[in-house]
Amino acid sequence: MEKVADVHRDAVLASLPEMAVLPEDLQTEITQILASYDSFYSSVIAKLSDLTKKNWTATRYSSSHGISAAAVGINHEINELRAHAATTKIFPTDILTVEHYGGANSQKNDLEVFVKGETEPFFAVEVKSYQAQLGQIILTTEGKPRTDSLLENYISQISQSRLVVTPEVENFVTRAWLAKKFVNQKIAFVAVPYREKVTLFSLFDLHFLRDVSLTIQKVRLKKSGSSNVPLRDKVEVSQILAASIPSLVGVVDYDLDKLTVTLTRTQYDKMALSEKYLSDTWFLGRKSSNTADNPEHIMLTVKKLSSADLPNAHTQHVMMSLRYKPTPIKPIANP
Repeated sequence: MEKVADVHRDAVLASLPEMAVLPEDLQTEITQILASYDSFYSSVIAKLSDLTKKNWTATRYSSSHGISAAAVGINHEINELRAHAATTKIFPTDILTVEHYGGANSQKNDLEVFVKGETEPFFAVEVKSYQAQLGQIILTTEGKPRTDSLLENYISQISQSRLVVTPEVENFVTRAWLAKKFVNQKIAFVAVPYREKVTLFSLFDLHFLRDVSLTIQKVRLKKSGSSNVPLRDKVEVSQILAASIPSLVGVVDYDLDKLTVTLTRTQYDKMALSEKYLSDTWFLGRKSSNTADNPEHIMLTVKKLSSADLPNAHTQHVMMSLRYKPTPIKPIANP
């Protein structure tokens, strides 16, 4: 069987000009990362082909998802559901099962694919909308990464304007950072829902290289500790919110379906921090944009406290993002 390394060769060769401008020791680190990613991806494809007795050497696969654009819920979770629906169509369900975990703050992969009868995931799928954040590097107070990775240090310098690089180099080093993450988390594909279809890409699929731009944002302060309520917890949280409303002062409106409470601005200003906590997991946070009809009212929404191992104070983060602008491509028939 043709190795996936052969399928990726053109993409890797196309990246050589970007690699050449990097420091030699960083080139060595990235070469090791890319080799590790290619070995991991090749092993997934080889096992997949062996299990199904079909050829899976393409670097992208697509299918319709069948979920309406009018679906109600958090955008990222709707995209996860779309990706889950499409992925179950792409891979044979008599041999493999696709589990949806995800959620806005989950420490698990978005989708995990299991061989039936096995308890350890075969590989995972990362779901990204066509405009999305990819991940983050947390910096020390001195503005340095908390690891000794040359790659993360290089990316952090770009984010702090200590280095000026071309968009091509920025894209390349971000892709290398993703490759390392994908190997560590056993992620074989990026699933990108777009309109009625979902496409699963390898990181070095030529169309992914052409149509997806990966960028490094300027370093910024971020208050760690919260995320939106996952769909799977909505009923439980609605009940907790309903039980808490009688004890809140200054409530002028609430919506148990949207998990929001509107208070008078005066009462909100007097609200103690302890009053905002509904439990050890859920608390009331001010919406990023106040959608209350009256400017003298403040709308709060339920948030989930993060379980991530991050400091509780403001910290510096390097954020990386993805933007997908597809050009017409010839559909690939799934095996």
